[in-house]
Amino acid sequence: MPQSRGGLSTTENCVPACLACNGRKSDADAFEWYRRQRFYDPRRAMAIRAWTDGDLRLAMRLLQWASPGPSGLELQAA
Repeated sequence: MPQSRGGLSTTENCVPACLACNGRKSDADAFEWYRRQRFYDPRRAMAIRAWTDGDLRLAMRLLQWASPGPSGLELQAA
């Protein structure tokens, strides 16, 4: 829930976004806003969902899966 609608300033309620995107998102739901963006990626959406659900380890693994390394191989989780 956006902070402007009573949401808390906790990791589970904050989505990493650049200043411009955060400003355009305003008080809209992060997932509804993200799905309308030209840079939408369902793999990254899953990572964001894991982040907001509080599963930071899964979020990091999903982000690594969504961002293949320079060789085209996926990054290995640490």
